[in-house]
Order: sequence, then structure tokens, then C-alpha cells
Amino acid sequence: MSQQQSGASACRETPQPSLEEFYQAAGGSYEEVLGRLRSPDRILRFLKLFAKDPSFATLEESMAAQDEETAFRASHTLKGSAGNMGLTQLAQSASDLCEALRAHQWDEACALLPDTQEAYRRFGDAFRQSIGEF
Repeated sequence: MSQQQSGASACRETPQPSLEEFYQAAGGSYEEVLGRLRSPDRILRFLKLFAKDPSFATLEESMAAQDEETAFRASHTLKGSAGNMGLTQLAQSASDLCEALRAHQWDEACALLPDTQEAYRRFGDAFRQSIGEF
């Protein structure tokens, strides 16, 4: 390989952010999830599974359809999954939304949905930046 080719490929390679940086960008706690899952490899494996979970899409669809029961179940699942993964900002916003739905406060739930969407967007952006396709 020529020096020019070597330099070109080196310019294309950008260092991948660490899991700690991912958690900082995603509004989460790396230390918390490391204590629970015990290894970076396990964290990464479960983050990839979490990214494929349909709960957030189900939440958005059910809120748009004004399906309170399905929205409650989806927000409850999202809250628990995000909490288990140390995604504290997402878990908290999903929890707030879940509690509004549990209390049948539809208008409050609708007002809280953008916070959950923003927290999930933050997770997705950090995931794409640190881990790969989302």
C-alpha cells in the first residue's frame, strides 16, 4: 500500500466513542449499568437488543391512535428496559409518562410525550455515533 493510500484510510478512520461517552451523550449512567451487567461486552450486547425493542414505536403509535391501554403498557415496558440499561433520562421521562397514563390523565400524558421522544432521540443519536446503525 502506498503512503498516500495509507494516509487516506487513516483520515477516514475516526475513533469510536467509548461506552462511557455513549452513556454521557445518551443521558445515562455507565457505572450503574456496569454494576448490573458486569462487563462492557454484555452492556453492548444488551444495548443492541434494546435498540431493536419496539416499545418506543408502539408508544408513539398508540399515543397517536389515542389508545391509552397500549400506550400505558408500552411506556411501562420502555421505562423498565431503559432503567435496566442505565438510560436514566429516558427511564425517567418514560416513568413520568407511564404514571400519567396510569392515572388516566391523557392530557398530561400528551404533554409529557415530547420529553420521552427527546430522550429517545438523544439515545438514538448517541447509539448511532458510538455503536452503529440504529
